[in-house]
Order: sequence, then C-alpha cells, then structure tokens
Amino acid sequence: MTQLNVEQEKRLDSLAETVSTAAAYLGQADGCLSDGYQTTRQVLSHLVFWHREYVSIAESLVEGRQPILRKETYAELNAAAVKEFENKSMADMAYLLLDYQAKLDQVLRRLPDWNINYPVKYGGRLKSVADRLPTMESHIRHHLKRLQRAERRGQGWFLAYFPDKDQEVEYPTKRSDKAAATQR
Repeated sequence: MTQLNVEQEKRLDSLAETVSTAAAYLGQADGCLSDGYQTTRQVLSHLVFWHREYVSIAESLVEGRQPILRKETYAELNAAAVKEFENKSMADMAYLLLDYQAKLDQVLRRLPDWNINYPVKYGGRLKSVADRLPTMESHIRHHLKRLQRAERRGQGWFLAYFPDKDQEVEYPTKRSDKAAATQR
C-alpha cells in the first residue's frame, strides 16, 4: 500500500463522507421524488453506475493498463444506468454505492502517483487523481442539494415550476433534453 500524504487522505476521507451521506439519504428516499430533472431513483442509479466505473478505471491505473472508457454521451450512460438498476431497491443501490466507494478507496490507496490522469469517459476532460476526487464529490453533493431542496419545498413547488409533470419525471439530464422529453 502506498503511503498517502495528508492532502490525499483528506480527499479520500471527504469523498467517503459525502458518499456515506448520499447513501444514507438516497437509500431511504422516495424513488419518485424529483428535482425537475431527475428522480431520486435516477440519481442513485447513475451514482452507482459511475462509482463502479471509477473503480474499474482506478484498477487499470494501478495495474499500469490503459482503462477501457465508455464512448457514449453522459446522458446515454446515465439513462443506461437507470435501466440497469431499475429492479434494485433504493436500499440495495445505496449499499452498492457504499461498496463501490470502499473498493475505490482501497484501490486509490495503492496508486503511487496521484498526478497521473484519471479519465472517466472517452473524450472527457482529463484531470489528475488529486483533482478528480473533488469533482466526484462535488457532483454528488450537487445532486443531494437539489433533491433535498425539492423535498423541502414539496410537490406544490414542483408542480408550480413543472406543471406538465404531474407524474414521475422522465429522464432528462440537461435543459435541452427536458424539452425533447416533453415532446415525446
């Protein structure tokens, strides 16, 4: 196992804490709660999917292999994640998220050079491991904040802003996708 410096330890601990918070909240949340763009189920599905990808990529980096990167768009990959995990309970997906986080932590602790590029998708932005972890954490926190805000505000607020969405929201991931989804 590689000896990590204080900053690397902080980044791993911070990501682990954020994932733990997300798993606790999302694992017990109503899967149909929506922030207007994604439901809680959709968010948890894609977080599990991406954490599995992060582990696979990190394992390749530790072993000195070129990681196999997905070529689909983020929207396509997130939609595939929703389909893949559609039969899993929220609690089961939360457990998977925690499990993948534990594996990611173990793998990254074996990585000798945190300055190497840690890609997550073919054609995506290149970032070092040290820079990728805060990005992962920020992404998770962003989803949590949006869903928690939607939960606090309630269905009345949601319907005031999204009056055409009186049932479970489809899977738009960007504003441009939302327009396309409402035309279906």
